[in-house]
Amino acid sequence: MTIKTMRVPLDPRTDKQRPLITNTMKMYCIGEFSWEENAPYYDENGVLHEHTAVREVPWDLCKKIYKQMATIANTSPEMEHLGEE
Repeated sequence: MTIKTMRVPLDPRTDKQRPLITNTMKMYCIGEFSWEENAPYYDENGVLHEHTAVREVPWDLCKKIYKQMATIANTSPEMEHLGEE
């Protein structure tokens, strides 16, 4: 089985092997990742209200996850065998 791959551009501002994060990537990804959680609350009369809060994943966390995954994928031993049958 052949697995297709793509290259991850490196950040030219550093000598370290860090994936590049562009403004376009940021524009398309900010606000795209979220989760829902139960967040009941009491009003001023002490009445409990059920509520589902939507929490947005902060951009800094998205960036950290992307960089870590791209770095690991690039150095993974599994990558050495791609394309071999």
